[in-house]
Amino acid sequence: MNTKDFVLYLHQKGNSPTKIHEILEEEYGSDAMPLSTISYTIRKQTWQKSEKTKPKKIDSMADFKKDHDIELSIKRNPETSIRKISSDTGISPSTVHWILTQRMGYVYKSLTKVPHDLTNEMKNERVECCKLMIDHLKSIKKHHFRFFSTGDESFFFHYTQTGHLWLPEAEPPPEMSTAKFDEKKVMISIFWYPHGIQVIKALLTGEHFNADYFQKEILSDLTRTQGVYQAKYEKQQFYIHFDNARSHKAKSIIAFCKANNLSILPHPPYSPDLAPSDFFLFGYLKDKCRGHKFASVNELIDFINEIFYEIKKEVLFSVFDEWEKRMYKCIDAEGNYF
Repeated sequence: MNTKDFVLYLHQKGNSPTKIHEILEEEYGSDAMPLSTISYTIRKQTWQKSEKTKPKKIDSMADFKKDHDIELSIKRNPETSIRKISSDTGISPSTVHWILTQRMGYVYKSLTKVPHDLTNEMKNERVECCKLMIDHLKSIKKHHFRFFSTGDESFFFHYTQTGHLWLPEAEPPPEMSTAKFDEKKVMISIFWYPHGIQVIKALLTGEHFNADYFQKEILSDLTRTQGVYQAKYEKQQFYIHFDNARSHKAKSIIAFCKANNLSILPHPPYSPDLAPSDFFLFGYLKDKCRGHKFASVNELIDFINEIFYEIKKEVLFSVFDEWEKRMYKCIDAEGNYF
């Protein structure tokens, strides 16, 4: 089956020219048929004065030799491409794709990324941290998160493209470069809870994020929030959560927190999946920032505040329910990591 027949076959299955182009581009890269040619091939059918010519039918009889050869190629290298399988087996790329997806039921999936290959010691520490965090979370939830704060810092660009454009159907999309390291960006620290943002601060030019900055600019502001005052008044412990960055776990930080009624929750090593800022907040905010150009840091911070307070309370509380579920998933009945 040649490429044009394959295009007509995909169109017959209900795929639009744009979707067909995406499929071909995924398999053939720069050698894929242009979108304009795909559209022309499909439209050409309607120009026939006589009965429409149907795309060549694919033989429904399974060629088990081809299936066997393709399967062997995949077993040798599951990351292999359609083109490489075609080269190994002598079967055309379009036929390889059809056999893999339609007859063998294969899907080319992205691997699940993990932050770090954990040692057994790290895995055990992750389990123990989750157990402690779950115990503390009971007290935190009992007080409706009033005496709690979680946070981290992340870079925000002054402008990030949306990655989409309105274009004529036949016009191929232009290339989009990813954000460059030297593009204008700022590190923003955010400490928050389901009721709102408690501290938000940008690292200004000439400043350095270290333990001294973290204490004076972030934690000091946090100690002046209503939640910390109320916790002292009601003789309750105020819990604070952040990751294991060196600036977060310095001796001076631990001493400051102890002196100011801030009880630091344990955080497992290399576990952004167990930090609400990482698995929810920063991604959500950055996605909302796409397509907006910020002339100043204050403009960016105002926008972040505006977006945060548009999030429904039930959504924010559900994030912390998800956090608890993620911790439980790290622990089985015997307390083992899995």
